[in-house]
Amino acid sequence: IQPLDLTAEMDINANAGAAVGIEAWNDSLVQFGLAWNALAKALSFGIAPKVVYRGFIEKEVLALDLATNNSLLKTSDATEGITFDADIGAMYTIPVPEKWFAKPTVAVVVRNVVDEGFNTNLHLYNANSTSITNPDGYMGRRIDIGTRFELPEFWAFKPRVMADARDILSRYAC
Repeated sequence: IQPLDLTAEMDINANAGAAVGIEAWNDSLVQFGLAWNALAKALSFGIAPKVVYRGFIEKEVLALDLATNNSLLKTSDATEGITFDADIGAMYTIPVPEKWFAKPTVAVVVRNVVDEGFNTNLHLYNANSTSITNPDGYMGRRIDIGTRFELPEFWAFKPRVMADARDILSRYAC
C-alpha cells in the first residue's frame, strides 16, 4: 500500500515567451504479488495486480507567474481517475557447471501490462474534475531487463555483479 507518491516535472518552454511546462501526478497504489517456482526453482515467474488512483496536472506557467504566485499547482487544475493493471515478471537462473566462475541469472519485468488509462473518476481531488485523457498522464507500459552474476564466495562475502536496463518503452529511454 502506497498512500501518496507525488512526482513533478518541470521544463523550460520558450515558445510562449518565458514559460515553464509543469506535469505533476499523485498516485495512490494498492498492489499485491503472487509468484511461483518451476524447473527445480531455476525459473520463477509472478504477477502483481494493482489499483492506482491518480491525480494529474499539466499546465504552462509564465515566468512572471512563477515569481508572483505562491500556489502553482491547484486541485482545481487536476484531472483524475482510477485504473486496474498488473505487472508480470520472470527470472531464470541459467544452469552452469559448478566449475564455472559465475552463476548467471536473467530477469524481465513488464510493468503496466494493460495500460488502459484512468477511465473512472471518483472526484477525490476536485468535484468538477474530468478523467485523465492526456496520454502523458497514463502510467505507460514499461519493460525492465536485468542480469546478475553470482561470484564465488570468499570469507564472509558473497559478491554479485548486476546490470539492468529500466523503463524501456518510456519517452526517456534511450
